Amino acid sequence: MKAKFIKFIKENNLFEKSDKILVAISGGADSVVLADLLFENGFDFGLAHCNFKLRGDESDKDEIFCNDLAKKYNTKIFTTSFQTAEFAAQNKQSIELAARNLRYKWFEKIKTENNYKYIATAHHLNDNIETFFLKIIAGTGIRGFAGIKMKNKNIVRPLLFAKKSEIENYCSENKIDFRTDNSNFDNKYTRNKLRINILPLFLEINPNFENAFAKNFEIISDIQKIYNKSVKKYYKKCVEIEGKYTKINIKKLQNSKTPKAYLYEFIRKFGYNYSDVSDIFNSLNNQSGKIFYSKNFSLLKDRDYIFIKENEQSKNVFIEILYFKNSNNLKGFNFEIIENPETNILPENNKTAFFDAEKIEFPIIIRNTVNGDFFYPLGMKNKKNLSDFFTDLKLNIFEKQDSLVMESNEKIFWIVDKRIDDRFKITQKTNRILKITHL
Repeated sequence: MKAKFIKFIKENNLFEKSDKILVAISGGADSVVLADLLFENGFDFGLAHCNFKLRGDESDKDEIFCNDLAKKYNTKIFTTSFQTAEFAAQNKQSIELAARNLRYKWFEKIKTENNYKYIATAHHLNDNIETFFLKIIAGTGIRGFAGIKMKNKNIVRPLLFAKKSEIENYCSENKIDFRTDNSNFDNKYTRNKLRINILPLFLEINPNFENAFAKNFEIISDIQKIYNKSVKKYYKKCVEIEGKYTKINIKKLQNSKTPKAYLYEFIRKFGYNYSDVSDIFNSLNNQSGKIFYSKNFSLLKDRDYIFIKENEQSKNVFIEILYFKNSNNLKGFNFEIIENPETNILPENNKTAFFDAEKIEFPIIIRNTVNGDFFYPLGMKNKKNLSDFFTDLKLNIFEKQDSLVMESNEKIFWIVDKRIDDRFKITQKTNRILKITHL
């Protein structure tokens, strides 16, 4: 077991002998064996134990056991407790998800504050097999087939090579004490149903089932690398970031051999599941303007692009500027007065505009557009409705919603980032220029 442990760490580049490791310790056989293997092989490690207050005195006895374990290994231990059931109810999460979120957030805090390089968890091969089947039941893509990652940023899992039976044998051979969590035998949990009732049937059919699955994980992991390379290639072809928008070129997406799969990979990070992707994909050849919502994002199918943006708490903008001296970052804008300009000044880009300062009165209002808004576009003598102006620019719904105007004395003088009003332009008679830059 010790030799296989070291070989697994080296072959998969999990960590170095010089790295400080923080071990997530529950007191169960898996995490105790992980700590013992690190100790026996001379690694620098500390322990981190969470008391989830879910099993009464048993939870408290687990904490005492882990403190004694730290003394045995002459290492630091960090402990904390959570009112997990209350947290789960308040956040409408399952107990399992609540416990996971609480512990990983705390582990990261302890790691950072105490200069540990990695957090090590004691997931083993049987955990990986159970997770595989749980994801199959819930519905998964290729990432679910690949199982638990050996290394995910600063989280490492050095026991993923080991079968549960090997861990139990190690405890027996080395006379290692550990705590038993009786909830692991409660059939009300789906994972336990798999472990107790279903997976033993696979072992009955094929006694080499666990080893066969370990080989499958290796194969799937290699396939996933090829898949990820292809996704990355098409992401560069199809996706661009423009300000607050993520844009997906529909034509380029549809020209790929597996557009639906690529679309899923492009947007899953925004909270869209495969069912959402099917609806979005089916809308691509339909009329523009349909919006799809996830928890934190909105996705718009426009003419040639899919637009994605983060949901904002409020779309209502109304800012009143009563006065200013030359100001940097006033409500997201820079204002500058230029006295006695000698030459005509041209804007550097759409985010900068110049106006005849004498024609602008306070207060200056910055607001969203509303129905009926109009202005006199630069170079035109007739007024134009903003709705028509936006149509000429071929703005999508998101861009219309996000557009701001500046007005003075109830007259719009700038469609921010787009066009100034002809009535406020600089002329040869201009003595003072107001320069406004949208940051």
